[in-house]
Amino acid sequence: FTEIAQNSVLKLSGDIRYNIGRGHYAEAGAAYMQNKNTFKEMIRSKGMWGMKVSYAYNALFGPITVTYSTCDEYWKNAVYISVGYYF
Repeated sequence: FTEIAQNSVLKLSGDIRYNIGRGHYAEAGAAYMQNKNTFKEMIRSKGMWGMKVSYAYNALFGPITVTYSTCDEYWKNAVYISVGYYF
């Protein structure tokens, strides 16, 4: 989840998802982002990268997902739990 505060943004990301078994999924992903006021600042500055690992289960009322993530900007670990579909 990202909040954009500058005028110029560049984001590259990729995810891979694997079906472990009936209704069970494992996912891993990584992303790189630049967030600056001008394009010139983006070229000259260091970007930010992050990664995540998730487990999901397809329940009757929607997917239940647990995600662990971190990024190099703060080196804080985060755990997100999601139940149901996004609206």
